Formats: sequence, C-alpha cells, structure tokens
Amino acid sequence: MIDINLHHAQLVVDPIDQEVAEHYQYLEELNALDFRVEAQALYAIRKWLLPDRGWSEMGAYLRQEACRYQLTKGQAFGSVWLPGIEGTDFSDAAMAAYRIESRKFHLLVWDELFPNTPFVPADLSQYRQRVDHQFMACPDVPQEWGAPQYEKW
Repeated sequence: MIDINLHHAQLVVDPIDQEVAEHYQYLEELNALDFRVEAQALYAIRKWLLPDRGWSEMGAYLRQEACRYQLTKGQAFGSVWLPGIEGTDFSDAAMAAYRIESRKFHLLVWDELFPNTPFVPADLSQYRQRVDHQFMACPDVPQEWGAPQYEKW
C-alpha cells in the first residue's frame, strides 16, 4: 500500500497560490500570465515551483504519489487559481475547456518536477489516505511522524 495525504500535492503548487504570491509580491506578475500558453506556464513552473524546493527523497516521493493520485482522478493538485485557465464562466463548455487545460498544466508540472518519471496512472486501489498531522504537515521529516492514522477516501 502507498500512504499519501492530498495536502502533499497542494504543497507542490503552494508557491502559485494567490496569498503566497501576494505575500512575496509577485501576484501581479503571476496574474498577468496565461497558463494555456505552454511557454507562460513553463515560465511560472520554472520560476516559482522548481527553485529551492528543499525536498527530502521521502518528501519528493510522497508529493509525487499524491500528484499521481490526483492526476489519475482528474483533479488539480490543490486549490490554486490558474491564470488564463480558470474563469467565472461555469457553463458546460467552459468547464470542459477548464478540465482539458487544467490537465495539460498539471501534466507540465509533473514533467518539470519529476523529469525522469513519465506519468503513469495510479492503481487507486493501492493508495491509503494517511491523516496523522505530522505525516501530513512534514513529508520531508519521517523521523517526526507518529503512529499512522487512516481515513477512508
């Protein structure tokens, strides 16, 4: 079984969260991009998601598996605004376009963060949701984890 917490996927995209971008004073630059344009999406990924990650080997593995789970389920890595992809139109056509463009963006993130690991869909039956606080909050510090606690999806 593979223990994951979906918060680990959120950690991958936290640097493009609007509150984080506002705090570090790059929100205007971020919002000026259009993630439907591959060059602009790659610019954002390489500028804000790649540098200074400081992930341990275990932390990288946990984030990768949480992202694999999310991609397999057709879900975003976290709840961050994707400039150019997300809008205020929730019509069926707009939502279909969002799903396509969001997946393309998240696959770009995968390719950049895990360049030596082609995306292969997960066997979802092999994943467990581990919810103990230290596991969720500190994926890079396994020595801090306590006894595992699990919840159903």
